Amino acid sequence: MIVTNKLYYLLLLVCLTIAVLNSTSVLATNTTQVSVNGNIIDFDAAPIKKSEENLLVPLRKISEEIGAAAAWNHTEKQVTLLKDRVIVTLTIGEEYAVVNG
Repeated sequence: MIVTNKLYYLLLLVCLTIAVLNSTSVLATNTTQVSVNGNIIDFDAAPIKKSEENLLVPLRKISEEIGAAAAWNHTEKQVTLLKDRVIVTLTIGEEYAVVNG
């Protein structure tokens, strides 16, 4: 009876060892890539996915990629982009941007 218990525990130990050594580790990555004109932009921090429709990205990096100047107005909580006489103003909390207005 004692030999059977020892054999049972030994067999269990061997099975567990094989299971642990043969398991593959899978690291889930949730990578989101942003591209502008076919060029993938590398951000210092990963974009933040707020929902299926909303993705937060650093606007300054995108403005640099398209060659636009960006300025932040802390008082108005607005960012203004300027390129080729086109002015785009984005306000925090607003759903739409203002173009040349």
